[in-house]
Amino acid sequence: MEEPRAEELDRAVGPGDVSADIIRKISSLTVAQKIRLLNTTNKKKVRAILVKDSNQRIGIAVVNSSNVTIEEIQEFARMKDLHSDVLTAIAEQRRYIGDRIVAWNLLNNPKMPVTRSQRLLGRFSFTWKELMTVAKNRDLPQALRNMALRRSQAKPH
Repeated sequence: MEEPRAEELDRAVGPGDVSADIIRKISSLTVAQKIRLLNTTNKKKVRAILVKDSNQRIGIAVVNSSNVTIEEIQEFARMKDLHSDVLTAIAEQRRYIGDRIVAWNLLNNPKMPVTRSQRLLGRFSFTWKELMTVAKNRDLPQALRNMALRRSQAKPH
């Protein structure tokens, strides 16, 4: 069977929903072909599929791509099925971490490493209500919840 080329897949992904056939074709590509597809396409659906790839290098390449928008990064930061290294790559990008929604989504993502989450919690000035939301979120690590609780007690409400 002949391997599908990245350009052919780019043309095949239309404005509608991504079909199972397209997902199957993308999953049959090699790592180099997936990265080439990522660099040649401007389709959000393809990037959404590639960021969830089992190979974390591809997910990191999606985050580092110049084609990705801040709205996509906000969605990626909310995804609980992304690899923690991909979330860390988002947190390391200055252009993304300056966005409060990205920071909030990363903070509330249980896959985010605790040390990075604590840094985010210390960097932004969250309201008392937001801090209490983090403190009560049982999906998050206890250390992060405790830090949010201590910060909320220090703030007047």
